[in-house]
Amino acid sequence: MKIKYPVVCTLLLLPLVELAAQANRVDDLKIKNNDHRMEKKVFQVKSHKEEQKISLFSTGPDQYFFELSESNKRVKVSSQFAEKVNGGFIQKFIELKYGTMPYTKTCKHAYTLLMSGEEQRVCEQEPAKVKEVAKIIKSLRRQLKKLK
Repeated sequence: MKIKYPVVCTLLLLPLVELAAQANRVDDLKIKNNDHRMEKKVFQVKSHKEEQKISLFSTGPDQYFFELSESNKRVKVSSQFAEKVNGGFIQKFIELKYGTMPYTKTCKHAYTLLMSGEEQRVCEQEPAKVKEVAKIIKSLRRQLKKLK
């Protein structure tokens, strides 16, 4: 039984062609930019009463987006703006979390603040903290309006 040279070559090349086609499909998946797995939440302020959120996301080096839940809108911001706003938020977050006494009684949450994996819940029964978070939200909205 003689096997001809072209048949052997074809049989050997078929697996290589299939591997190349699979590698090309994987590259196509990497190119799509609607993949949110690379998103990192820098910070978030969530109002439980009004069911609204303001979030700052980082999607890569020097790429930042603000997301407003009530308008379901994302606004791209510069890295300088994001760093400035994040610096202010960090300062307020630390003051609220570590600079004030925690509420120890039964709490009805008014706000939740998230920053780098840490969470601070603000109770409705804490008027000073509620007022401070309202100032943070107002400041964020004012700064975002300046961009438009």
